[in-house]
Amino acid sequence: MKKWQLMTAIVLSCSLVTLTGCKQIQNITHKDKTHAQKQKAEDKYGIQSEIVTTSDILNTKEQLADNEQIVGLKVKITNNSKYQLDISQQTFTLTNDKHDQIEELTNLDVDKQEYPALAGTTLDAGQSVEGYLFYKVQNDIQYELSVKPTISYKDKHEKKPEIPTQKLAVKLTNNSADKQQVAQLAEQYIKSVFFNDSNKTNNEIANDMATDAKNYQARLVQHYQNQIFNNVEATKVQQFVQDLQQEGLKRDTISCKVESLGNDKAVVKVSSKTIDISKFDFNALSNQYLQNHPEIKDQTKFNQESQKYLLDELTKWLKTSNLTTNFDSTITLTVKDGKWSFDTNDTHGYHELGDQFGGDIDLN
Repeated sequence: MKKWQLMTAIVLSCSLVTLTGCKQIQNITHKDKTHAQKQKAEDKYGIQSEIVTTSDILNTKEQLADNEQIVGLKVKITNNSKYQLDISQQTFTLTNDKHDQIEELTNLDVDKQEYPALAGTTLDAGQSVEGYLFYKVQNDIQYELSVKPTISYKDKHEKKPEIPTQKLAVKLTNNSADKQQVAQLAEQYIKSVFFNDSNKTNNEIANDMATDAKNYQARLVQHYQNQIFNNVEATKVQQFVQDLQQEGLKRDTISCKVESLGNDKAVVKVSSKTIDISKFDFNALSNQYLQNHPEIKDQTKFNQESQKYLLDELTKWLKTSNLTTNFDSTITLTVKDGKWSFDTNDTHGYHELGDQFGGDIDLN
């Protein structure tokens, strides 16, 4: 990073700060999992420095290897000196244990309200500034954060002391085991709810999975009855939906990967190949039924009989149909008191999964 031309000598005492990943989920409460480690130092000039908290950053588009994560350092500088200080992202430099400089991610795709980036500013006496610095880092590698603010060129003092560079040791703990565990929870929930697999239960999931499964199945029945089989008894449509879910449980492919794991939430990417109802040729079979049954003159009766025929043929087709190409969706889980919650009102990721596992349909 480039350094500002005017260097000053305000001694910025910084403490050793350790960044920790998530501990084993099953052994701790949510309160224990927080990354926040407030450490504050104040030098003889009245300059206070603090790393307020560290976070695994979620919902980024950065490509990460299994041993990588995006970390956000929330830094705060308070100026209780008599000098004017220039503070910016260039004040900080992160290096690894080989002294390689780690590039700061200045255009990261994050929630700017939740993770506001550190804004450059000039601090008068009594003022402070805080914000996030973002880096892509590897687990289990030692890092150092160098801190070097400058006295502003606007400062009117004739004598301006020089600022030495201060070091903060940063160590990341590998949280791959936690990620694997959350991915397993996500897969268990998906199979229990979207495929009505009653064998999948877990006391680390906050949702009532039986209720979620019942509500989802009811939505599927309503969709197929309203959109396709409106002349077929509801019990037969419900039986078809159960068959669809059972065949999906046998044939669909599902892969869950935790892209980010934070203090209170996780972002899970769900990749799947599923049964695609749109591949079933309703029109051709309907025309075939019409040709084979010219004796049916009444339109209402024809609709009833042809839909029953289509429903029977569709049920058989489920067992041999081609699956969709790979489909990716992202869901966000939140954790409280050691239990993970799935947002059933999420109109994006969660509902996308419902559409996909319901036969690649549109339930909305």
